[in-house]
Amino acid sequence: MSQILRTAQTVGNFHSSTMTLVEELGWHADHEITAPSLLLWSGGIEEYSSDLDNPQSVQRMVSAGADLQLMHFTHAMAGAAVAAGQPVDASSELIVEAVRRAAGLVGAENAGAVRDCYRMWRASLLPQVLTPVSASPESVKTGYRSFAHALESML
Repeated sequence: MSQILRTAQTVGNFHSSTMTLVEELGWHADHEITAPSLLLWSGGIEEYSSDLDNPQSVQRMVSAGADLQLMHFTHAMAGAAVAAGQPVDASSELIVEAVRRAAGLVGAENAGAVRDCYRMWRASLLPQVLTPVSASPESVKTGYRSFAHALESML
């Protein structure tokens, strides 16, 4: 986890005080897993039930949650790099490595995990930034497109 956070700090050019806030918030600390938290993090892939006795239901929620979180992580990393004006090629390599490490944390250690995550990001979140009706400034659109192209060529 610490390597992922160091990579995020580099990609986003975040000051150490910003990273201290991440630590203090405790988002990556161990915590109890509850039915409501699984529902939240999995995007409602299953109907809400406080009963976690159904292993298939729990597995679907965990799997969907992992996919969603990896996709949002990719979006956040690309957005941080765009906002910080980071070099596309070097930052793209760091993003791929960070997503690969994060995928490993959720058990997605296969060779295609990062590529699959990239494809979900490209089809789901990237259009929200790039469509002509998006309020994103042209410089942001250009930055995201550059990262999308670089990531695609790497994967």
